Amino acid sequence: MNPLKYHGLVKWYYPNGQLQRIASFESGINVGEEFFYKENGLPESHFLYKNDKKLTIQKWNEQGLPLLENGNGNVSKMDKNNNLLEHEEYNDFVCTERFAVRHPQKDTIYTIMDEEPFYKGGMRELYLHVENSVEYPKKARKAGIEGTVFVMFLIDENGNVVEPRITRGIHPECDAEALNAVVTALDWIPASHKGRRVKSRNVLPVIFRLSQ
Repeated sequence: MNPLKYHGLVKWYYPNGQLQRIASFESGINVGEEFFYKENGLPESHFLYKNDKKLTIQKWNEQGLPLLENGNGNVSKMDKNNNLLEHEEYNDFVCTERFAVRHPQKDTIYTIMDEEPFYKGGMRELYLHVENSVEYPKKARKAGIEGTVFVMFLIDENGNVVEPRITRGIHPECDAEALNAVVTALDWIPASHKGRRVKSRNVLPVIFRLSQ
């Protein structure tokens, strides 16, 4: 019943036996340094967890060349036609900007920005809306199903909820209730970055818990 918690030094490997990731944990919490490697053995990223903060020490490109200098710099991912797909900006070891470009949709989705989207009234009002909107499905309750449904969605430049979808569900009817709660949460102030409104990606957990 209890989720797995890592403790101590933990290593992950690719199917070919190459080291993929190495990190230290204390009761499931990252502590100290963490390294990621590409499948060909070249380094990918180096993080440091310190004082409840995740610091990005270094990132490397496909050729294994460092991209950051003293925790500052830009990291971009391009497609085969040299079109920008993803971009990150780092200042003093912290990622201050992250976005992905969707060329078919001709838009840009931010995950790290100057000001995150804000639900009018704050998170308390958002969770109150979810609580009032969700009805525990009878079939799920009778089957003893409980857990957390994760809903991913975008807040567009006008504060609208768009493209909601379940990223992790527990039961079709519970998933539908969680999705409806997010879709009907209308009072959003959009995210902003560098003085303009931007489209942002968000995830909301919706908890279904049977009373004891």
